[in-house]
Parts: sequence; structure tokens; C-alpha cells
Amino acid sequence: MVKFKRRGTTVVNLFSAVAATSLISLSLLIAIDTKYFGTLTFTAFNFVRTNLSPVSLFYGGNPWHYYLTQAIPILLTTTLPLFIHGVYLTVSGKGRKGSQVDMQTLLGLTVWTVLIYSFAGHKEWRFIHPVLPVMHLFCTQSLLSIPHEGSGRPIATSIFIKPRGFLVFLSLPAIIYTTFIHGRAQISVLLHLRTINTIELNSVGFLMPCHSTPLQSYLHKPELEGGKLWALGCEPPLGCVSIPSAPYFLKPLHRIVDPSRYVDQTAAFYVSPLVYLQQYFPSTVDSSFPPSLHPTTIPGSPVPLLRPMSRRTTGSSYAHIDKWQHSWPKHLVMFGVLAQKEDTKGQSVKQFLQEKGYDRVWRTWNGFEEDEKRRGGVEVWKWSSP
Repeated sequence: MVKFKRRGTTVVNLFSAVAATSLISLSLLIAIDTKYFGTLTFTAFNFVRTNLSPVSLFYGGNPWHYYLTQAIPILLTTTLPLFIHGVYLTVSGKGRKGSQVDMQTLLGLTVWTVLIYSFAGHKEWRFIHPVLPVMHLFCTQSLLSIPHEGSGRPIATSIFIKPRGFLVFLSLPAIIYTTFIHGRAQISVLLHLRTINTIELNSVGFLMPCHSTPLQSYLHKPELEGGKLWALGCEPPLGCVSIPSAPYFLKPLHRIVDPSRYVDQTAAFYVSPLVYLQQYFPSTVDSSFPPSLHPTTIPGSPVPLLRPMSRRTTGSSYAHIDKWQHSWPKHLVMFGVLAQKEDTKGQSVKQFLQEKGYDRVWRTWNGFEEDEKRRGGVEVWKWSSP
């Protein structure tokens, strides 16, 4: 009876501590976010509300089994058989003694995470990347189940000379390539820009698909903020709802417009790069390089009204497209393939930029280039004179 009372007291104390901590944390979170945004804001709720809406499908939808048939094999590569075997040992109770309960708990965590993410229409393998270390524990359990007693060799040697252990080494070429070669130019160009003095590097524009480079997380040039540093964006249509019967708690976030007619900045640019440069940039280069007034769409801004647009993008002659306003920067960064793009009259982006006074001053290789918009390495163009 005494033990039951003590246990009950412990549970009450635990829940009291959790409730108090949660209340304080949530109050601070709401207060800080409200102060920052200037209106009552609960970021966690807004995050769930937005991602439960059809907005995420703007970036593409995936089948329910995506994580099982594509994401997990991509993350585990050659260690996938070890993971499957480790899960089998855990489920069947044949794993290492003393760790069964812990491994079953970790398996439940992995299954729960994958299951919850599978309910979302838009899926990416990086969403379940946080559970990759947990999945590696099951691979380790499989390796440790290889008999090694009596072999006269160290445990590690006994494991890795076996076919099952050798699977770990098969991924080394891919690890080396993705770490040191693949996409290296998108990082190298920022390291190059960092070597240019502040007076010379007074403005930079990135004519690339959105999120091609990490920008300021590598560049660290606070003096370029305020329109001196910009890149093409791909903001989702937060003002669009394609399902009129959306849950009531989603409707305050959206107004009903046709999301199929929404065109983000990257898509608008690549419909015709030359038309974009002519339409959204001044006809001449201002040698003082003033900041761009509206170089990219502000996240969460209202969906713009319908404007004339090429049928090649939406199948309609009108689309929801922003009114971007660029100033010519001193430096332009792009993939090499862009310079070769031509308009219907045969003029290339390279010729157009040279007429404006730009010349290529730096270029580097980028490894295997699977995306047609990210080919030809990365180049830096600098304005000198018209």
C-alpha cells in the first residue's frame, strides 16, 4: 500500500513538473513570436496548419509507400540488408541479450516516425533523416550477430571480412563522391566571393534555381543585406486552396484562388530567361548598383493578381505572378548552361549580358550534373563597362 502511494505521488509530481515546464515554454514561445511578428502568433500551430493544407503539394506529391520503397533505401544504400536483418533480430527476439527492450523501443520510434510522415502528400527523404542514426543501430546489431568467437582475430576483423560486413565498404565510393565532388561548385563560388573585398563586392545576384547555394550561411557579408544580395525564389502559394471543403481551421490562412495558375519566381525565370531579364531589370546598368527594391517574393505575402503569362507554364495566358523589381548587380552568379539559352530570335543570355557590360571572370566544375538547369559548372560574371 505504501509502495502504491509512493508511486502515485511520483506520477503526480512528474505530470506537475511537465505541465509547469510546458506552460512556461509555450508562454515564452508565444510571447517572443508575437513580439517579433507584431501580432498574436503561435508558430508551432501555424506550422502544422500550413503543412496540413494542400500548399505542400505545390512541390509535388508522392505515393504512400515512398519512404518504404525509396527514402529508406536511399538513406541506407548498401547497408539496407543489414537494417532488414537487424529489424528481424529485434522482432524475433534473437538480438543481443540485454538490449532487446531498448531496440524494440527504437524500432517503435522508427515505425512511428515513418508512419506519421507517410500521411503527408509531399514527401522527401530528408524528412526522415533524423532517424538515420537509429536505423544504423539495427545495422550494427546485424553485424554483431556474425559469429567471431574462436577465430583468433579481433572482433572488427572477423566482422568485416565476412560478406555481410563487407557491405559497409561498398558505400565508400558514393560517400567520397558526394562529400568532395558532387555539387562542389555551389559551395566553391561562395568561398570565391568571400575572397573579394567589400568595396569590390558591393552587390550580387544569383540567377539559379531556388536554393542552389547556401548564400549568407557561407558568405557572411552583412553589408549586402537590404537588396544588395538576392537569389531567385520559389515561395509556395500560401494564399491558394485547391480544396474548397478544407477544414475550418485552415480557411483563415487562405483565400480561394486557383493554385494551378500560380507561378513562382524560378519557374517564371526559366520559361524565358531573356524575357525575364528584359522585363524585370532596367534597360541600362546603373554603375552605382543600387539595391533591388523587390528582388524576390516575400514569404507569406498575398498571392498576386492574374497577369499575362506564357501558356507554356500554366496552359493559360494568365497566371498569378509577382511584380519583381531588380537592379543590375555588379556580380551575377549562374550555371554555365544558362549563358547558352537563346530566345526565339536566336539571341543568347551570354550575348545579352555582354551587351550590358558583363564578362565571365570565374568558373568551376560541378561534378555529375543531372539537373538540366544545373549544368555547365558555375560561373561568376562581373560588370566592367558597357
